[in-house]
Amino acid sequence: LAAATLMFEALFPVLVEAITRAQEHLTLTYCSVRMKWGQKTGCQPSSFISELDDKFIEHTTFDDIQNVEMSDDDLDNFFASMNNIFDSDD
Repeated sequence: LAAATLMFEALFPVLVEAITRAQEHLTLTYCSVRMKWGQKTGCQPSSFISELDDKFIEHTTFDDIQNVEMSDDDLDNFFASMNNIFDSDD
């Protein structure tokens, strides 16, 4: 338990930094199931998420978004944004 507390205390500032740097939107994801030692294991969201004010969070599942169609403009904007992120690292 002490190790988990230390990890939480060490990683929480990283989450705060990510939230602070996000200018408009921040997407946090987690897997609902993963393979561990060859077996499927259920996963829970990070406990950090429970620290955030729920009024700022939109909970979405993969099933909710997998069939959503994006317009050509949405795709163009997405890829342009990605290019800007990578170009700004120079």
